[in-house]
Amino acid sequence: MVPILENVYAEPDYRAERLADTAIAWFSAVAGPQNRDLNRTLLQLHRDSAMLFRQPVRGAIHDHLLNVFRWISANKCDAVGAAPLRRLIDLGLEQVPAQGLDSDFGKVSYISFLFMLGSGLAADPVHGWVGRALEIPDAGDARAERLHAMAMATLGDFLAHR
Repeated sequence: MVPILENVYAEPDYRAERLADTAIAWFSAVAGPQNRDLNRTLLQLHRDSAMLFRQPVRGAIHDHLLNVFRWISANKCDAVGAAPLRRLIDLGLEQVPAQGLDSDFGKVSYISFLFMLGSGLAADPVHGWVGRALEIPDAGDARAERLHAMAMATLGDFLAHR
């Protein structure tokens, strides 16, 4: 459980308002004052993610991905905590073979997108571009390149229209 949400469920009579207040407080901690950290992260991610995701994995992939996550959003890493992030990495490592993403670039890209957008990403209709990127049968590197390209195009569109 996300540490900031632990007390919400401890009370038998919690209400939706309390959950909403807690979620807003968590988002504010992650996004920073006036969303400055979130905006910086999105711009930096759009500019540098290809280089970041292509860094060679040396040592344990969990440690490598935790460093990538920290680069993406140190605030989110601090808010979520190391144990849930390691479980997310384990989940991602279980999913990548079925997604046909066997290269380090594919694994790091996919699991980083899980960190940013949620663990049900491949089937999430809100992020339909992920399913479309992964449904075309081809080699893992081409699939990983397409996934990353579609993510950056989607992010670029978002940044252009805000």
